[in-house]
Amino acid sequence: MNGWSKWNGIQMATAISIALSILVCAGYKASHTSMTHDESSTYLNLVDRSELNLWSCHHNPYCWSTANNHLLNTVLMRWTASIIGPTEFALRLPNLLLLVVYLLCVILILREVSNGSTVAFVGITLLAGNPFVLDFFALARGYGMGLGFVMLSLFAAWRFIARAKDCYIVLSVVAAVAAVFANLTYLAYLVALFGAAAIHFILTLRRPRKRMKGMVILSIVLCLAFLFWYFYLPVQMLMKHGEFEFGTASMWKSWLWIVRDSLYGVTWFGERTIQLVATGSAYILGLCVITAWFPVRNADKKLETEFGRFLSVLVVLLIAFFVVNHEFTGASYPSGRKAIIFYTPVALLVLFVLSKYLRKNHLISLIIGNALGILILAHFYRAFTAHTYREWWYDASTKEMVYSLVDKTTPGDSVSLSVEWLFHPSTHFYVQTQHLPVDLMPYSRDISKDNPVEYYYLHPDQAKVLEPEFILEKNFEGRLLMKRQ
Repeated sequence: MNGWSKWNGIQMATAISIALSILVCAGYKASHTSMTHDESSTYLNLVDRSELNLWSCHHNPYCWSTANNHLLNTVLMRWTASIIGPTEFALRLPNLLLLVVYLLCVILILREVSNGSTVAFVGITLLAGNPFVLDFFALARGYGMGLGFVMLSLFAAWRFIARAKDCYIVLSVVAAVAAVFANLTYLAYLVALFGAAAIHFILTLRRPRKRMKGMVILSIVLCLAFLFWYFYLPVQMLMKHGEFEFGTASMWKSWLWIVRDSLYGVTWFGERTIQLVATGSAYILGLCVITAWFPVRNADKKLETEFGRFLSVLVVLLIAFFVVNHEFTGASYPSGRKAIIFYTPVALLVLFVLSKYLRKNHLISLIIGNALGILILAHFYRAFTAHTYREWWYDASTKEMVYSLVDKTTPGDSVSLSVEWLFHPSTHFYVQTQHLPVDLMPYSRDISKDNPVEYYYLHPDQAKVLEPEFILEKNFEGRLLMKRQ
């Protein structure tokens, strides 16, 4: 691209070093952290059932009794498990590979927009340095996979705007469709993408460009038709089971969820941290949506401005999708893990607005860019943990608990165990896949001291039910292993 300077060696080395460090953190976490409730449920109920054809089960009520089936993730879990074995790392490997795609797209975008400024440093930390987002790239769930495809889709959209090649718009749509296969929540992104693309084409009608080929349009239409045909029945079944009712009551509360989870329990400003950061970041987002439309004089910033406008429309339409969906269907706004759908488009919008304005003054760019980047890295350093996942904190010690019982057995012997329902899928996963000498009682939400087992694993508030027949054997970070006297 004429007029666009490339990174210098220091910038490239810094960005790649940060990206590789983040990838190593995610890889370590994926291979060392205990399996979680939802991951284990997916494996036990879908992946490990060889008689179940995952691709053709879109009409099977069993596959869609809950929203736990993130289809593409489930299929890839089966593939990696069949090749490597049912280990934590193998089952989470597909999401780690999408993290590679995510980071590569971020680097390629930054390579073209940094132009000698500190935007590169801010961008790599902002887009890849969120500890909550990183959780989902180290999990066998569809959320991180969806984010990877969203980033690929946005990268392709950027290339289409910059180079006007039809192959990029096709790639953008295909990646968005893949995100939906990874997790149905990303259907909202696909709708917003089409809306933003339509508005972009309307705003640039006067610009000379090649007419989009009929085959390209036909490919996109067929892709969307297949998506509608494939997921129509699953969506109906999930609605019947009330799976879309989980969430929060307003868009503001959804934003609070994103901020709370991104902070990862770190309270930089005391008890008011969440409210202060949420309010400040909301104002910054609103400012970015507006200033993205301000014209620029420099020719080398016109493409950035154009893509910034595209992103501002996409973010507004993404928010509008959930508002309209809530008003007409009563569906809740996304919360927790579902709310991360906003993160990538919002962070990329902030980045492009910063890119447009930081390059005006080298000194200001140096101060603000480095300050923001260092602040984000400092938060990541303080918040990141390789021991647990924020959404599934209760399963942090499940693997350790199971193997502590194995250590108590003698060859040819076994121990009997019952667990609180939250811990059952992950406990069952290890007992089944590793063939451990533990007799695990069937899944039950009832806790009773009359249960004929040697050990119980549960939360402290349930322990009194078992006393005095059971006494504390070991405290696993707030989860108790009780032993029959």
